Amino acid sequence: MLSLTKNYNYVNRTYAFTSLFTISIFYCFDYFNSACRLEKLVNEKENLILLGDFNIAPSDEDVHDPLLWQDKILCSSEERRHFEEIKALGLLDTFRHFKQDKNLFSWWDYRAGGFPRNRGLRIDLILASLTMKGNLKTSILCPFKLSSKGRE
Repeated sequence: MLSLTKNYNYVNRTYAFTSLFTISIFYCFDYFNSACRLEKLVNEKENLILLGDFNIAPSDEDVHDPLLWQDKILCSSEERRHFEEIKALGLLDTFRHFKQDKNLFSWWDYRAGGFPRNRGLRIDLILASLTMKGNLKTSILCPFKLSSKGRE
């Protein structure tokens, strides 16, 4: 079991946990500096967990309607390329490591009534260092119940 002994800092909704310290990962695609720091963390730490609101849907299976979202914010080729570069440093998308049902999302556009129709995206992600792969048991999205005006 991984023990987080130090507190963490909330910076731009994405953080990296190690057993010793925490570092913010990116701020508006300050990509080069962040990638260098992340690469150093991955190389120095045996067990690293990077989690948060990445604001990136890594693939079309993480989007309710890939054609509608094609090359738009959260789903652009550039964002997905950056995400793949981060994974290539030696990190694993824990959710996609396991077989998952379709249409599981972590964000819905409330302005368009996305939640009741499950028109969402998976943009909240948990990455773990490849060294932790054998210790992973499951990775799930917490289900939500919609309760509005007597409906559940």
